[in-house]
Amino acid sequence: MVKKTIMIIVLICLLIITLTVVFIKSRESSKIKLVEETIQEAQEINRNSFMGVEYLEFAGLTEESADHFNDDMPGAKGTSDGYVEGYYFKIPKDSIDRRLTQIFITGGDYHVFGIRLGDNIEQATEKLKERGYKKTGTRENINRDGLLRTRFQKKLVIIELSTDMDSQIIKEIAILTDY
Repeated sequence: MVKKTIMIIVLICLLIITLTVVFIKSRESSKIKLVEETIQEAQEINRNSFMGVEYLEFAGLTEESADHFNDDMPGAKGTSDGYVEGYYFKIPKDSIDRRLTQIFITGGDYHVFGIRLGDNIEQATEKLKERGYKKTGTRENINRDGLLRTRFQKKLVIIELSTDMDSQIIKEIAILTDY
């Protein structure tokens, strides 16, 4: 009887361990797939936009030079006219190299999917929805020039359009990565 009970306990433990391993592998696989799909969307953005920089491009850092950067002090890249600035972070977080995961457009003739500064946010919203982006929220950010920021997301890509509080005209465009 004792042997039978021990055998049942061992089998239950093995079943729990097996299910845990399968669950963890499944989660890792779905994360990898999401990152791959996000990289495909980044390629779509780069093909259909002009930002002066490439979204999710590799920083090309060696392991040694990457050690000099962290989330508090990421590498940066921008356009010569100063209207576009981007920051390199790791995606996925455990990768060695960094990608240009944040891009901010504050002037110039740059665009994302044809959406430019000075465009109406309602028309921009329609363009993004046509491309499969979903509006995820609007928030007021008083600490940053009192702008109203409206976010749209597809996979891990976030496109944020900023307007004055009482206006429908886009003043800033950001491409961010929800990683």
